[in-house]
Amino acid sequence: MTLPEQKLRAVLKVNGATSIISGLLLIFLSDPIAQLLSASESVVLVYVGIGLVIFSISVFVNARVAEIKRNQVQFIILQDWLWVVGSVALILFQFFNLSVVGYVLIGVMAVAVGTYAILQGKYLSEIVGRSESA
Repeated sequence: MTLPEQKLRAVLKVNGATSIISGLLLIFLSDPIAQLLSASESVVLVYVGIGLVIFSISVFVNARVAEIKRNQVQFIILQDWLWVVGSVALILFQFFNLSVVGYVLIGVMAVAVGTYAILQGKYLSEIVGRSESA
């Protein structure tokens, strides 16, 4: 296994771990988190949590497969960027009138997810570049 492949798998695992932890927190602690965020409906957080758990399973599977599938990782990267764009829109337009803490937490997560997307793209391109030049 090449170093870029090892790094890609490591970033995928971190992405999956933070996604499943966040998802489970949103599912099982939706009411206190909704209060912290000043969100009126905690059920929305449960739905987001379920989505994150499903996403994390996909990420973990792709981190552990014998051969990295370029299109699968690209789809994960796309989903990460959609999360970032959605987060930025939530912050800029303040759709849900959340607390300052809520918007800060959304921003922090968006930075983390954007970092995952950048690193996954970097390491994937290094793997693809090596296989095309070999």
